[in-house]
Amino acid sequence: MQWSDFCFCVVLMDIFGTIGSLLYLVMKKWLDRASARLRLVLIKLIICLYMIPTVYPILRLSRIRYMSGSWVHIGEFGLRIPDRWELVFQILGGLWFSGLLIGIAVSVYHYSRLDRTLRWNQPVTGDGWKQAIEKYLGKYQLASMKVYQNETVQTTLVTGLFRPMIIVPLRDYSRKQMSMMMEHEAWHVRRRDLLWKKLALFVSWLHWFNPLVYWLREILTLEQEIVCDISVCDINPEYTAKEYCQFLYDVEVKEVDRMFAVTLIETGLSLEQRIMEMVKRNKVVRMNRRRIWACGLVFVITAAIPTVALANGVVYIDETLRETGEMLIEEEPLEPAAFLRELDDGSVAEVCAEPTKDITAKVVVVEITVGANSRYLYPECELAEGDYVTISVCCDDTEALFRIGIKNSDTGEMMYIEGSDVLMYSFVVESAGRYSAFVQNCAEKDAKFEGMVMNP
Repeated sequence: MQWSDFCFCVVLMDIFGTIGSLLYLVMKKWLDRASARLRLVLIKLIICLYMIPTVYPILRLSRIRYMSGSWVHIGEFGLRIPDRWELVFQILGGLWFSGLLIGIAVSVYHYSRLDRTLRWNQPVTGDGWKQAIEKYLGKYQLASMKVYQNETVQTTLVTGLFRPMIIVPLRDYSRKQMSMMMEHEAWHVRRRDLLWKKLALFVSWLHWFNPLVYWLREILTLEQEIVCDISVCDINPEYTAKEYCQFLYDVEVKEVDRMFAVTLIETGLSLEQRIMEMVKRNKVVRMNRRRIWACGLVFVITAAIPTVALANGVVYIDETLRETGEMLIEEEPLEPAAFLRELDDGSVAEVCAEPTKDITAKVVVVEITVGANSRYLYPECELAEGDYVTISVCCDDTEALFRIGIKNSDTGEMMYIEGSDVLMYSFVVESAGRYSAFVQNCAEKDAKFEGMVMNP
């Protein structure tokens, strides 16, 4: 993949996610009155949109043709960009890669800060915490979850680079408060909030140049907390929503690096929004899971329409450039001096193709294994003076020497080029007769060849 292909891929991924983000912002007034679970699902879908490379599936599908009884992929798997622009895309690709490395370095620094906090982890002590852990981890089928106690944190949190763990403070709270905190973290683990937070971080690495991805990370964290708050207080006989909100408001929390952690308390502003959501939760129209995902599907389709249209535009321009390039090749064939001539002396073993294969077809796929020092011949056919046969073949062994060309069945004269790795040439027929296209393996071992023979 060239730098130009890569830049287009990143930009179109970014456009897909950006359209989803802008659509969310347009709908924000309505969404603020909707279910928090719906908002969280839409945010997760936007994160996924930022990772979908729309242009390349469309590009590949547009180049598949049914020819000569088989499906054939025409052209290269990539975009055609004028050579003079390649340097610009190399610079842009270098800048993007530099931003990616800086983002990863910043994340490593934040994780090292969190890791210094986790070094104070110790086994859980205290009957109150043990009872709360046993009760809620068992309730949500998380009995295998590792739980530690840490004297440097003031509230519970979920963290872990690869496997999530729950950290509880060393200080004592009332049993009711411990229950609130443990149930809140159990919901975070159950909903895989830490994993989605890492995915949002990964998206911010890829699209570090887009300010919307940083907003997306912040809104994801807020909505995760709101959904967990509502889940904790729904039909809970042990404490009321008012008691839960009062506890959130009263608890004092030391700032913890939260890039790789989900904490009970984030910032003062987010706490106010969470409490407001708790107050109005009974006024919000509740939606079941089926309706939420139906709304999510409509949201994705709405965001996909302009993105696919844009990707189709890019593919159309690329197809136009490719066809123009093919026309230039047809009008300006390679000079005859570029190929070699030789009479077949019978020293090379020849293998003939099946009669069903005919080079008079528009495109014939080459996918063969040729023995050492052997020549694979396609069935002969009548060609007139001025006709041409274009052969494009690559060898799986990049060091193996091989030939491609056409052979006059009447005179035994061969026109061919010789090389390794990939060979392509348009052979112009100089005199009418019966000709066969061939691939000749000049190596001392068998080799596999792939490509196509084209005869317009």
